[in-house]
Amino acid sequence: MNVIVKKFGGTSVGNVERIKRVAGIIANSNQKVIIVVSAMSGMTNELVQYTNEIHSISNSDEISEYDAVISAGEQITVGLLSLALMSLGLKSKSYLGWQVPIKTNSDYAKAKILEISTDKLFADLENNVIPVIAGFQGLYNDRVTTLGRGGSDTTAVAVAVAIKASRCDIYTDVDGIFTSDPRIVTKAKKISTINYSSVLQMASSGAKVIHPRAVEIAMQNNVPIKVLNTFSDDSGTQIIDDKNMEETSITGIAIKKDLVMLTLSGVSNSDIDLFLIDLLEIGVMIESMNQSNMSLENFKSDKIICDYNLIFSAEYFDRVMKLIEKLFLNQDKIIIRDKLSKISIIGIGVKNDNVIVKTILETLYNISISPVAIQLLETQLSFIVEQIFSDQVVRTLHTKLGLDIE
Repeated sequence: MNVIVKKFGGTSVGNVERIKRVAGIIANSNQKVIIVVSAMSGMTNELVQYTNEIHSISNSDEISEYDAVISAGEQITVGLLSLALMSLGLKSKSYLGWQVPIKTNSDYAKAKILEISTDKLFADLENNVIPVIAGFQGLYNDRVTTLGRGGSDTTAVAVAVAIKASRCDIYTDVDGIFTSDPRIVTKAKKISTINYSSVLQMASSGAKVIHPRAVEIAMQNNVPIKVLNTFSDDSGTQIIDDKNMEETSITGIAIKKDLVMLTLSGVSNSDIDLFLIDLLEIGVMIESMNQSNMSLENFKSDKIICDYNLIFSAEYFDRVMKLIEKLFLNQDKIIIRDKLSKISIIGIGVKNDNVIVKTILETLYNISISPVAIQLLETQLSFIVEQIFSDQVVRTLHTKLGLDIE
């Protein structure tokens, strides 16, 4: 059976009128389709805020309840979209994650999909019923799990793999994947065709058009993806496994905002290990970590004392600080820097291209920006700057590196 999975993000279903528009897109597709939707834009953030106002998460039992709360937004969207399809004379049925079911592991707030049952979905398709699935949700031992922010993309691609779909379409509010965020860089170029690895680098570095876990699943299973705009007829961006594709030296510039840098001074290696384990237990994802100020004398002891810098999303700030209060008694040894952004220049061989590295560093120097931290990898150069300067830095580098549309 030739089936296409179509996923509509939060901005695409942001209100009733937009949901009606999405129903019209589906009705006009003339294809066998399975739909995956996110919560209405802003709703998940509101639910997260409710949990923060009640209690800061500190253990796995609490994070299970956190998942029960923040998964609620998608239930509204699937029901409304199914109703909108019915109003157009189509047959439709909504599914929550546990009703499919989408089975996951027990990693609440960042669960991994283990198995998706397809019996109900294929039965619906045979009977010309359009299944509308709540993204972001899963099931573990009769408890609701969530897949992490952006998890509806992951749901859509995983469903596409399970049913052997011919393609997965990701609908958003931009015309496709660009060399940088077009909301920040007005001269950003749309990329018509791109391969999985390049998209994965950009998505992992903060480009929000598609979630990196979704790209990983598509790449492992060779599922073609199209990124399309709900609000235009643009042809979008096609993501495929094309190893012979001619690549430019730089694919694009990604930005990840609202980061916090936490410096823990004079902490033992055993304490930091326990700290990291506890962070994972309460669902905190670390963006990066490094250590410094480790004296040679410390190697003679089992207990090594260092300074540690951890970077993480501001959404985890309350959880992290609660854990610090529990484990680290000397608050004078803790330095917090918030409102930071990570900017990443993505491209094959960036690390070894001295001209590109020199251009980046000279550009930062000329606009009087001093990075908080710099990281060089084979396929990207990343650095941390104060968030207030981040948009200016991205626009300037986009021009200097020759990425502007002509």
